[in-house]
Amino acid sequence: MAWILQGNPNRFDIDDYLSRYSYIYWSVSTNQKDFVIGDIVFIWRAGEESGAIAIGLVKELPISRGDVKKPEALGDDLWVSRQDEPSEIKVGIEIEEVKLTPEEGMLERKFLKIHPVISKNRIITKPVGTVFRLNSEEEHVLSNLWKDKYPVDSNMSFSATEGTRQLKSHYRRERSRKLISLKKEQYKKLNGLLRCEICGLSFIEIYPESLGEDFIEVHHKTPLSQIENVVRTMLDDLLLVCANCHRTIHRTKDCEKNLELLLNHFSKIKYRLTPDT
Repeated sequence: MAWILQGNPNRFDIDDYLSRYSYIYWSVSTNQKDFVIGDIVFIWRAGEESGAIAIGLVKELPISRGDVKKPEALGDDLWVSRQDEPSEIKVGIEIEEVKLTPEEGMLERKFLKIHPVISKNRIITKPVGTVFRLNSEEEHVLSNLWKDKYPVDSNMSFSATEGTRQLKSHYRRERSRKLISLKKEQYKKLNGLLRCEICGLSFIEIYPESLGEDFIEVHHKTPLSQIENVVRTMLDDLLLVCANCHRTIHRTKDCEKNLELLLNHFSKIKYRLTPDT
């Protein structure tokens, strides 16, 4: 069985929650006895940028929030008001992949509402509530759409961002806009300009101002794909990096070793791109 669980970003910071935690809890006000361990779950963001933004598996059956196994992962601080929380009953979900933007591959509602199969689901026809069941056909179609395996007989015209697909598995969940913004602000207060914390490159010093200003990527020092337990990402867990260093870190699966090699390499060579050179 599979489900769509919907959340309102005006009441709960869904993007930040999915970016900071690899294991989450979601309110379920209906169908509480129908969930089964191992069920597929799609997390759906309502609002202007609506659509499926994450996929995961049920690991804890619906239970009172006071009895969950990992209360530190409830994300209580991300509610605008606790009165906005739709249910005290929570289902535990292990997140497998997150796609917060169209560029990352989220499944946008504007496309799904004209899909011959998904358009018939209540998430499209009557998107009121939190819990939406998927039948077997809808589960198959949505899972394939998530994997970019579009049905050849759907007569639909879909698009997919190309070029950096190989990075999908190891930095999808780094895309918390709030975390990135706070990390940049912190670094600029201490150092003035944004720089790659590995090689020292500053885009604003090399590229046109309109393109280089505030441009930098963010890397988790410990990749989320290697973390099995609940994790809350803090600013000190992040590293500002240029695109070249970021790709080099992820050139092999041993990202932590690659990062160590790069930091050691650039600490020794003379052409490190810093103001002192």
